[in-house]
Amino acid sequence: MFTLKKIIALWFAPLPISILLLIIAFCLFTFTAKKRLAFTFNLLGLSILMLSATPWVANSVIESIEVKHVYRTHQEVFAQQPNIAAIVVLGCGHKNTEPMPITSQLAHCSLARAVEGIRIAQYAAQTKLIFTGWGGNNLVSNAEMNTQLALDLGIKKDRILTFSQPKDTAEEAIAVKNAIKNKPIMLVTEASHMPRAIKYFERVGLEVYAMPTRHLTADLSTLDSYQYAPNSKWIEKSERAIYERLALVKQLFDE
Repeated sequence: MFTLKKIIALWFAPLPISILLLIIAFCLFTFTAKKRLAFTFNLLGLSILMLSATPWVANSVIESIEVKHVYRTHQEVFAQQPNIAAIVVLGCGHKNTEPMPITSQLAHCSLARAVEGIRIAQYAAQTKLIFTGWGGNNLVSNAEMNTQLALDLGIKKDRILTFSQPKDTAEEAIAVKNAIKNKPIMLVTEASHMPRAIKYFERVGLEVYAMPTRHLTADLSTLDSYQYAPNSKWIEKSERAIYERLALVKQLFDE
């Protein structure tokens, strides 16, 4: 089921959709007399590709998700709730490729989440640090990779809980609930992932304080002129926003 969800989501991303539409257009133009229909598919494919690769569209769609949970400092959260039991860092991607430093093996999303969780943990010596996430086809799980990074950066082993079995956010929420019970937690994940993650954790009855990281929204006024050109960076942001929108829709049906 996990792999099926990823495959379905992949085909809703701008680049695969655009390529599919252009292939259909080529086939219609080459093998049929439906030239007008071929032109329509061609125009649609190019339009999706171009729009998703522009800063105005990409920034707008990702910002609409990330603004749902405004960043607050750890000091503000601890002042509101001094009894935080754990800082929970959700899993993301990695590769077990050696010899490479662990910072090269962790995906950008995983590195950002782990470092933010570790940073907050430095200010809360009595708070547990929880890492979740399975390994996929890797020998070492994402939770174990993040745990190793935390140890390397000075977090004591007895403060860390590592959950390597959960495959998705829903399973991560259940694993944390079983370990923490009803105690309040800080939740660390990407800003675009936070709205969906919060819902899963609140659904199992946890008191959750959002600590979003890796914000993809850009201040377009600070860009140089060449950065307004369509490029893959903006496509990645559009793809991320579409993925999270689809996942939020699926989450509604899960309830």
